[in-house]
Amino acid sequence: MNEWTFASDARKTIQSILADNPQLLFTEVKLEERSGGGQQRRGVILYCKEGDAVLTREINCQSPYVDPLLEDAFHNANQKRVDYCFTRNVNRFVLWKTF
Repeated sequence: MNEWTFASDARKTIQSILADNPQLLFTEVKLEERSGGGQQRRGVILYCKEGDAVLTREINCQSPYVDPLLEDAFHNANQKRVDYCFTRNVNRFVLWKTF
């Protein structure tokens, strides 16, 4: 399994949870949106009912603590002014507070 397959599967699961629970504060999840005007992309983005991004994530099949992955996650969250981001691989999920 690679990052794209894992992200796609995660998106389907999250969308199903959101559809089954309309009382949640979140409405949708998107994959691989461009950040700013460059080539950089956000792996997974969760949106609230107001249409704002509330959580971004970068997925990697390696460790979720790898510096380039962390830098991408923080950069993407900061650009979108999102308070939290997370990194994950297939086995670990790490939630980060952006500043």
